[in-house]
Amino acid sequence: MELKIRHYQDSDKDASVALFDQLLQCLASTDTLGHMHWQHGEGAEVLSDVLKDIENEKGVVYVAEQDDGIVGVVSGKIGQHDDVKTGQPYDPEGRVTQLYVKDAFRGKGVGSTLLDRIEKYFKDNG
Repeated sequence: MELKIRHYQDSDKDASVALFDQLLQCLASTDTLGHMHWQHGEGAEVLSDVLKDIENEKGVVYVAEQDDGIVGVVSGKIGQHDDVKTGQPYDPEGRVTQLYVKDAFRGKGVGSTLLDRIEKYFKDNG
């Protein structure tokens, strides 16, 4: 029952798509204004966008694995932006773009562990 955090691999695609589907369903269910609509399978588009995004910038996707199953995912990237007034570049900043943990594993430190790992990535690479 040990939690393992590791880099996303192509073999994680189906499990990651399912997690992103759950994330989108969760977001849509809490949208009191009704602006967000979720359809099964949209997680594949989110994963595709995440992978393209991290390929174009310094980014990473980590998965949390427990009992041979993916129970959480986090993605993020390092970007550098210019100050609007001066045009001078800010120091690079790390930005978490997605974070999701399965319901049954919430409150057990999975999300915190994923955030710790991606924060280390940001510090080491930014």
